[in-house]
Amino acid sequence: MTKKETQNAAEPKNEKRFGGKVGFVLGWVAIYFLIVGIVLTAMKLPDQISNLKKKTAVSQSKVVLYEGPKSLQDSTPEDLDCVSEDARDFEEYALTHCVDTKVQVNGQDCYVYDTHVNNTHTWKTDYYPAQERTPVTYFDFDGNA
Repeated sequence: MTKKETQNAAEPKNEKRFGGKVGFVLGWVAIYFLIVGIVLTAMKLPDQISNLKKKTAVSQSKVVLYEGPKSLQDSTPEDLDCVSEDARDFEEYALTHCVDTKVQVNGQDCYVYDTHVNNTHTWKTDYYPAQERTPVTYFDFDGNA
């Protein structure tokens, strides 16, 4: 081996894979395709959004209402007081017909119950927390909602 060949073998080679004109052209081709892809996506986006809105639109769905039992008594102002279970007959008046709250779904009146809730989220040692009344109603949709 000559002195020059030994010197060349020890030096690292600085070959660029995509250097020069080839790398420049390939880089711009990639940028071109990215820009074209973004533009095409932006042009189709409004159509895709309107198609999605059509698919998710509520159409031809009907409200299904449930009638309350006729045997429930109407709530009285005393029922709305916050009292513990031992101060009221909770078994007889666990549910009552709510007369002071109206709920409508798509213009149709729902049957509204009054039921007991523990709004304080505390518990007493005698297991009788103070309970208030709150309105509750049930309804459903038939079809896509």
